[in-house]
Amino acid sequence: MNKYHRSVFLIGLFMFTLVACQPQSSSPEKEQQLDELTATITKLTSQIDLIQKQVNDIHEVAIQSQKPKVRKLADQENFDANGTLPSLGDDTAKIVIIEFSDFQCPYCKKYIEQTLPLISKNYIEQGKVKYLIRDYPLSFHPKAQGAAIASICAQQQGNYWPFRNKLFDNMNTLGESYYIKLAHELQLDTPLFAQCLSEKSHLVKINNDVALGKSLGVTGTPSFIIGRVENNVLVAPQLIIGAQSYRSFSYILNELGK
Repeated sequence: MNKYHRSVFLIGLFMFTLVACQPQSSSPEKEQQLDELTATITKLTSQIDLIQKQVNDIHEVAIQSQKPKVRKLADQENFDANGTLPSLGDDTAKIVIIEFSDFQCPYCKKYIEQTLPLISKNYIEQGKVKYLIRDYPLSFHPKAQGAAIASICAQQQGNYWPFRNKLFDNMNTLGESYYIKLAHELQLDTPLFAQCLSEKSHLVKINNDVALGKSLGVTGTPSFIIGRVENNVLVAPQLIIGAQSYRSFSYILNELGK
């Protein structure tokens, strides 16, 4: 029995002696016992108060440990590129997450496997969050840009998300032959898809995503812009860099949802 439970037990025992059937007579011995019990209860109450303070302090430390480091940004107009970005969730959601991602980034894969499903279940599917994707292929990942182009081509045929998931599931096999094979597996128009892969215009979109990310302070992947939507403007957004835990995202999303 720890100190807290022992204290509660003794207080309960004392309360029992007060309400139990007892002779009405008193004696110096009983008065002394009562004084001793009163002193004991006073001491135990003080100990319980101290324990409660310690519990509250521990709780506060735990809450603060969930809060990730963020960088506050200026309001963002046209944050969804006129509705052309791949998206999940309700268009009327009051909170938006924009992910900057690289198809050869192992940390992006970790985030997608471990954290995004929980965000999707608890926020996106509940209509609380709209989720957007911007491409941010890093220069030292030689196949990331090509994978980004392939994902754009899949998006044009309405299959961005299953295509994206397959790319991350098979990071070691990225390449044009795999993209064509995957397009066939997902029953896309394969000739149209193959033609799309050769279109250089997609590089403009990717380069614009990268330029925007750099201007906002993105230095690696995955990175995220999170903010509230007011009058079609992303207000007081915050930049988060790295594959943060679900608790970190939940902390920010709950704060924004208040």
